[in-house]
Amino acid sequence: MTLPPKPVYVDGDRTRLAQAFTNLLNNSAKYTEPGGHVWLTVEPQGSDVVVKVKDDGVGIPKEKLNTIFEMFMQVDRRLERPQGGLGIGLNLVRGLIEMHGGRVEAHSDGPGKGSEFVVRLPVMLSPGQSRSRKTATTVVRSPALRTAFWSWTTTKTGPPACRCCCG
Repeated sequence: MTLPPKPVYVDGDRTRLAQAFTNLLNNSAKYTEPGGHVWLTVEPQGSDVVVKVKDDGVGIPKEKLNTIFEMFMQVDRRLERPQGGLGIGLNLVRGLIEMHGGRVEAHSDGPGKGSEFVVRLPVMLSPGQSRSRKTATTVVRSPALRTAFWSWTTTKTGPPACRCCCG
């Protein structure tokens, strides 16, 4: 996990952002073989904070990258793990991130070459600069990101359990 030295604030719902990041981390764990690696990186870039979840897992075929966020989309049923999903998680991630004024992209060099999901969210200069009446959420060193990472790391010893949309 790589974090910037100072907190980065976004105007967001802590629970929903934790839901999105937990889903991305769980997917990376699910599609990475035992002994593989998952990286979480957070860095400010201009007026955005960029959160990357990258793994050296099974990867995504290039022709599926444009549709990976569609409802019920699954890359390959043969790759499903015992705790396989319904194909709604990445669609949920996209919806939650877009509700926060951000965007999410998927990258992969193909099967066997891992995946990277890049989330961009607009930053606030300070917690008091909220565009709405919502409370500002600190992405870096925040309970939301810590909750997402904690949720993933506590299940890493066994099959990752979805703690976002599936309960």
